[in-house]
Amino acid sequence: MSNSTPSKNIFVRIWRFLWGAVSWLRIAMLNVIFLVVLFIVFSTVMESAPKPIEQPGPLFIAPSGILVDQLSYEPPLAALTGDTPPETHLRSLIESIQRATTDNRVTGLIIKLNDLNGGGISKIQELGQAITAFKQSQKPVIAYGNFLDQQQYYLASYADTIFIHDMGGVAITGFGLYRNYFKGLIDKLGINVHVFKSGTFKDFVEPYIRTDMSEPSRAHNEAWITSLWQTYSNDVEQRRDLASGQLDNYIKKLPQLLSDADGNSAKLAQDYKLVDEIGSKQALINYLIEQFGQSKDDSNMFNYINPLSYQHEIALEKFQQQGNIGLIVAAGNIMDGEQPEGSIGGDTLSQLIRKARNDKNLQALVLRVDSGGGSAFASELIRQEITETRAAGKPVFISMGSMAASGGYWLSAGADQIWSTPTTLTGSIGVFSIVPTFESTIDKIGVTSDGVATSELAGLFHLDRPMSEQAKTVFQMGVESVYSKFLGIVADARNSSVDDIRKVAEGRVWLGEQALEHNLVDHLGSLEDAIAAVAQHANISRPVITLVERDLTPFEELLKNISLNTQATFPASNTNNVVNTLFNNMARQLNQDPLTQLLADQSKNVSQPKIYALCAECLSQP
Repeated sequence: MSNSTPSKNIFVRIWRFLWGAVSWLRIAMLNVIFLVVLFIVFSTVMESAPKPIEQPGPLFIAPSGILVDQLSYEPPLAALTGDTPPETHLRSLIESIQRATTDNRVTGLIIKLNDLNGGGISKIQELGQAITAFKQSQKPVIAYGNFLDQQQYYLASYADTIFIHDMGGVAITGFGLYRNYFKGLIDKLGINVHVFKSGTFKDFVEPYIRTDMSEPSRAHNEAWITSLWQTYSNDVEQRRDLASGQLDNYIKKLPQLLSDADGNSAKLAQDYKLVDEIGSKQALINYLIEQFGQSKDDSNMFNYINPLSYQHEIALEKFQQQGNIGLIVAAGNIMDGEQPEGSIGGDTLSQLIRKARNDKNLQALVLRVDSGGGSAFASELIRQEITETRAAGKPVFISMGSMAASGGYWLSAGADQIWSTPTTLTGSIGVFSIVPTFESTIDKIGVTSDGVATSELAGLFHLDRPMSEQAKTVFQMGVESVYSKFLGIVADARNSSVDDIRKVAEGRVWLGEQALEHNLVDHLGSLEDAIAAVAQHANISRPVITLVERDLTPFEELLKNISLNTQATFPASNTNNVVNTLFNNMARQLNQDPLTQLLADQSKNVSQPKIYALCAECLSQP
């Protein structure tokens, strides 16, 4: 034993040394790989980071995807892989154009429209307001695209010159509102959908209990969509110096007009004075070179100012300023609890409002609301935080975006003033609850439910059982109670009576200009107008905006900066083909579908049925 012990100890020591060496080598190699990756990422960011503006030229903007008030949250690594839905931040575009208006280095504005997928007439009007102010500086504005759809063309109509491809055209067809109705499918599946609502025109639930649009729904939807189209056509005709009714005539006679133009839609658009110039891609480049000169880096490309470089300058200026007005963006469906950007969480938004209230540097608050509603409970939590902020001495103004309806209007009622754009969809004062039960569905596959209980209501939240009449009464009374509270909140906020508010409630949707007539909003105007108004209200001579938002983790901040510095917004061709773009948009819409989120939210706790203040029309507006 004494002879074997030393040799065994030596073997153990050698093994430990080798194991330690291998472990050290493994860690060292991982560290080297990490440093190499970090160096590559850092080099990529440095190479693609915005460069200083070296020479005068036109500011180039190319909105991509949907215009939004708030970029949707994406997992951190999605920013590196490029697996993010296309969105363009509206306020960043507006700030760039506003700054360019008085910047002597900026000689004009070029707007590329090929990749814009919409965002609503209201947002385009706000962007157009900045373009109109820019034009007063006597700098030319040129918009171009291959084939312009209605929203692309509406934005293009603000430009001095519209250029389209000679194989393109302008697709103006008027507005329509169509929804899918699922009652036939639901019946085949054996699902019993129980609907409880208050508000004759609260038609969010109709697709699940009907096969077509009800007459009340048809009447009030036809009213607002006709008004919206009149605004669109009147605006375009005025800006393009067309005769009144010319767009309606274009749509009505389009087949004959196309026949007369030998099917050439681009030539038809030019002859009809919808556009100014048509030509090939090279003809467009030559036209822009003639207007603004050649790029110093490429003689075959026109001169322009990199939008990222320009936004980088603005960001640096804002970083050096101390804000005195807080801006909070509330965009998306309203849901309970904590929610990421792109949705409104009752707890999340309440925390941001408290954060602004406790910030001694902020003298006032503007809440930008772009929501069709959602959870009534979350909406009330947010409204209460707004009233607390006002009670603390800080005025709160609401700026409504494309929509601020139902729950979006509920929370807005807590503010000092409500500002709406003329085409904001708002109102929709009404509530509902929807509870599906599956007793017939499971019966089809031979499954039944039975048991004992101390009362008829004990099985209230078992969705595999029929809903009793008592349960239906309980649900309906709960909905009516919430609706009564909604009416009372609005009546108190608008210095009106419940009876008068009921006349414009019942789930009706109003455009902003109609809402002003019905005393549902205080003023018409953009976000910039609301900011100017709250500054005057709070006696702030030089308003400086501070965006109040969720604090990012250091890793999220790093990846966000990488994403911002490497995104492509230049005149280069879009790498996504039409099919990929279509499916990305469909996936985005499915992910944000209100019913999908509603059912997912309800499924977390079936014993707490939710009551919703949600506007269907707002979420499917043209």
